[in-house]
Amino acid sequence: GEFPPSLTLRVSTSGVIQQAVSSPETSMSVTSTSDVFHSLEIGARASAGLRRAISEGNPAAFQAAFARAIAEPQRRFLRRYRRMPLLVLWSVNDLELSSRERELAASLAGASERPPRKKAKRQTGRDSRFSEILNSWLADPTGPLGVWESLAVAEIVLRETDRLEPDVLVRVLSTLQKAGKQFAGHQVATEPESTWDESIRYLMETGETRWCIALLLSPLRSSVTDPQPGSESLRKSLTDCSDDQGTVPGSLISQFLPWLASLTRSAVWGHIFRRTVWHKETAQRFRDVVERATLLLLPDGHLLGTSAEPDAPDVGEIFPTTHASTILRIAARRAGLSSDSATRRLIRRICRKPVPGKRQAPLRTASGKPGRGRGKKTTGRTCLQSDRNNVAVMRSGMGSGDDLLLAEWDSTEPFLGLAVGGHSLIDGSWHAELRINDSIADPATTWECTCWFQDEEVTFAELEAEEKSVVRRTRQLLLAPQDLFAVLVESFVVADPTAEVRVHSWLPLASSVESDSHVQTREQQLFVGHQTVRALPLWLEDDRISHAIGGFRVDGDHGLLQEAAGRGGVTTALVLDWHPGRTLLPADWNRLTVAESRRNVCDQEAAAFRWRIGQHQMMIYRSLTAPQITRSVMGLHTNDETVVGRVTRSGIVSSLVSVDPTPVDSTKSWAASP
Repeated sequence: GEFPPSLTLRVSTSGVIQQAVSSPETSMSVTSTSDVFHSLEIGARASAGLRRAISEGNPAAFQAAFARAIAEPQRRFLRRYRRMPLLVLWSVNDLELSSRERELAASLAGASERPPRKKAKRQTGRDSRFSEILNSWLADPTGPLGVWESLAVAEIVLRETDRLEPDVLVRVLSTLQKAGKQFAGHQVATEPESTWDESIRYLMETGETRWCIALLLSPLRSSVTDPQPGSESLRKSLTDCSDDQGTVPGSLISQFLPWLASLTRSAVWGHIFRRTVWHKETAQRFRDVVERATLLLLPDGHLLGTSAEPDAPDVGEIFPTTHASTILRIAARRAGLSSDSATRRLIRRICRKPVPGKRQAPLRTASGKPGRGRGKKTTGRTCLQSDRNNVAVMRSGMGSGDDLLLAEWDSTEPFLGLAVGGHSLIDGSWHAELRINDSIADPATTWECTCWFQDEEVTFAELEAEEKSVVRRTRQLLLAPQDLFAVLVESFVVADPTAEVRVHSWLPLASSVESDSHVQTREQQLFVGHQTVRALPLWLEDDRISHAIGGFRVDGDHGLLQEAAGRGGVTTALVLDWHPGRTLLPADWNRLTVAESRRNVCDQEAAAFRWRIGQHQMMIYRSLTAPQITRSVMGLHTNDETVVGRVTRSGIVSSLVSVDPTPVDSTKSWAASP
């Protein structure tokens, strides 16, 4: 393969464009500088200096004129990003690169920072680092131009226009013109729908690359200098991939950062060239997207739900990753968020570099301390749920050490992420294997959120599988930001009340989590960062000596392994408690008896549990089939579908969450046999 053929255009001294014969070129490195120089397409409205330099065949004069034309954008760019690596390196691990692109990326990884400005009035010589890199890149003509290399070369030209060798600059600009035409041809292609990876590449091809190349080559006034098609593609991607609140689809969260990085770089280029990529509505949408992304930000600089380390490629090395906090810091500025906003304050705290020899401040919640303390009140919404995008975010505040729970159900197995005190604890898909009468039943299905509740004490979400012909499957997630605990409940109900149901489910733990088993109870202790998390399996007997049907342990390959069995249905409830005042207190729990019409209900009808750590005592009740009359549990008489409450010292249940029963005619629930 070769670089794409170009349409040779010559400019006379009067500025009239003359068209020559179109012919394919071999390699940019073997074509003479004069031929490449005159292959540049330039419009009649270009500056007199550029047209004169082309007509005279003077690369040095052309470089001087081009540098003057983009002097202001270059100054704005270097004022903010001089000390930073190339912004295009944000996406070096997100695309499948060609061998030429990988060689270019390896060269740029160690030479991407522009040296600091010198105080001398005059500099002698030129910085040949990037000239040598670009010469090597131009010498390899194999294959069409890639998205990543086009953006990388464009950014190098923006940073180093006045420092490159003149003939190298001419060759590179000619190549970028061809890239602009190449990606313009992709605009008519059908947008891919198979994977987010392909959609992001399509966005970078038809949006970011066309936008950036058009702005960079704007002094030439050629046919590829119209930024409008690129900006339209960027706006379309922004509106298609987010709702009017800035929430993205759950399936996009794993690729949230590459998508946001492309939009942020485009906003940076628009700002330095004083061209607005967004309209009024899309500008507000971009601002909301940045705020929603910041809700997933952890103190280590990564987003919960996105891999901190890139997947190993088939060939070549893995390049260093860019922290999400770095991208969000620039995105928040370009989105126009106030410097005093909770979003900007959180990003600044996480981006703050440690000072050698200085004692680092501990992670803190928005209130100043975990669960208590004084400080600035958090402004803005820190929890969100979207039925359209199949995602829910529960964050206890906008402090770097606040707790965070993320759920997305845009796949057959919902993703669950939990960060405790700013440290990732659970991170991955919540898988389950179901057996009915020793036969494997495939529970794979789509999900919907059937209940969402939020107040100062708790945030609660209920997910229900849409396929109910064989088994009715429900998952409930609860986060208590003040009491510092979470509850994960899962239930399976089948039509036959005598059927034997066995469930194996796995909660994937983060790689940094360590664990230990309690000596006397079935409690598992999880250690991450400075946090100790106590995991209590409520469906099992608390005493390790007592016989229990099921199991609970930490499996090195799968994380937290939960096993349970029952007749007609199974309900598991896992409590995760990380309150520092309850770390060493004794814990006990048990299954509660649920009664209806003076009989104890079976596993298919309802389940209830109680747990106590020190003086902190809670209960949870789940109705799996609609009752005929009010049921009673622990002195509480209720028709509700779910109750989560605090048990006072006098034994009274003070409800935190009460879910009203679903109307019988719409549940299609199975009636229990008397």
